[in-house]
Amino acid sequence: MPIENSFSLTVEKHICQLLFERDCVIIPHFGGFVGNYKSAKLDRIQNKFTPPSKDISFNKNLTHNDGLLANRISLEEKKSYEEANSILKKYAEDLKSILRQGKKIEFRDIGILFYDEHRNLLFEPDNSKNFLVDSFGLTVFYS
Repeated sequence: MPIENSFSLTVEKHICQLLFERDCVIIPHFGGFVGNYKSAKLDRIQNKFTPPSKDISFNKNLTHNDGLLANRISLEEKKSYEEANSILKKYAEDLKSILRQGKKIEFRDIGILFYDEHRNLLFEPDNSKNFLVDSFGLTVFYS
């Protein structure tokens, strides 16, 4: 379930934009999205070419505020750095609350976070968007 309030949509938008520019975007006090390079693939059986991409994963241990997301929100939304950090703190609290309720969290174009039956935090990436800028304009094709 996507969180539907103004600051969460703002945060989500900035996370998505930063994933194009950086290999790691941390939501302070919650976790971080990590982008890992994935080589191009050629499937000779299907004659299918898949361009290089950036696989997105989630690491719940990346919780230290590196300032990247707060700075982006501060600059783009014309807020002070302190206001941006307050927004992120509330956002992280909301995310944790939703997960504790057993609900899934959908980050548009990024993926879905949820707890499995053993209370392990899992991330299911949405592979519809290629965050590797070097592959801009390249798509899967068959020859």
